[in-house]
Amino acid sequence: MSETPPNQGTQPAPCCHPPRRHRWLLALMIGMAGLFGFAAGKVHSSPWFHWAHHQPFDAEEIAWFVQHRIGHALSRVDATQEQRDKIGAIVKAAVNDVVALRKDHAAQREKALAIFKADSIDRPALESMRAEKLALGETASKRIVQAVADAAEVLKPEQRRQLAADWERWHMLP
Repeated sequence: MSETPPNQGTQPAPCCHPPRRHRWLLALMIGMAGLFGFAAGKVHSSPWFHWAHHQPFDAEEIAWFVQHRIGHALSRVDATQEQRDKIGAIVKAAVNDVVALRKDHAAQREKALAIFKADSIDRPALESMRAEKLALGETASKRIVQAVADAAEVLKPEQRRQLAADWERWHMLP
């Protein structure tokens, strides 16, 4: 005759799903690891090494990085050399245009510092600076969208669909 423990039939079945706090903690750790890995890779990869030394990027370095990323995307859709050349020219022109917009950044910084060092804050001057920065951002954004549309027109519809599928799979935006 075997004896059974008194509460054997009343014990709840073990849960197969971890508590929500564990999922949240796991997501946080994965995100932090990804962030640190990205930052470490950017600091030590050429030509971005001077990122850690707070030096501004010039148009050539930005164009190199953008061309590198675009080249990777175009290789995934089997772009022809002609398509690569056309898109490369579009990207280079757009990078040069956007980089040219930041030419007066140092003057804007000095102006902001002067406002904050003054005995009283010049609110209209701050508002003027804010409006100028928003206008620059709007101009840059329009130029980037124009370049994306121009580059998309160079590709065939099936190539664009393949890129869109890749972006969707990786939860990325163009």
